[in-house]
Amino acid sequence: MSKFMKFIRVIWSLIVIVTVGLMFTAFYYFDVNVYGDLHNTLADFVGTLNGFYTFSILAGLTALGGLILLIATLVRPTHIPSLTLVDSHGKVELNEDVIEAYAKRSLYNFYQIGSSKINCKIHDGKDKKVVLKIDSELENTVNATDLAQRVQDRVRDDINLFIGQDITDVKINFVENKEKKTNKISQVDTKGA
Repeated sequence: MSKFMKFIRVIWSLIVIVTVGLMFTAFYYFDVNVYGDLHNTLADFVGTLNGFYTFSILAGLTALGGLILLIATLVRPTHIPSLTLVDSHGKVELNEDVIEAYAKRSLYNFYQIGSSKINCKIHDGKDKKVVLKIDSELENTVNATDLAQRVQDRVRDDINLFIGQDITDVKINFVENKEKKTNKISQVDTKGA
């Protein structure tokens, strides 16, 4: 947020606080021993032309500020997690769907794997990280641990090559295809190389 926008929001917040405080004090009676009868003073002020205009302007600014914030909130696009890569040629933003599709492409190299569900989480910040969770059905009876390691290495290498950085973690689970159960055969959880 820019300094100007921060300034505007602080000013608008102060106007809201002052307006609500004055309205509450003017319309609800309570005795303030230190300041005298503040309610009667404000009620008398609101009854004058200057008081009416003062409260009308404060209420109008409050409503206008609220309307502007509402419109700005509705028009601003929702943040979609993405990985921002910047180099000398420019800037590229990759969202989770793109990385999931590329990981699915890597899985086509393994005939032993049937249908797969891929879930990607991007942590874009100071420490950029891509975490892929893959749930795959096995088509053939194979050494699941060895296959899991080969799949994990291939997907991690392909994604790291695709994004140009070594920031990918891959977690893979295999389930049996024959009975369509969700029995875990093997689970490999590794951190980037």
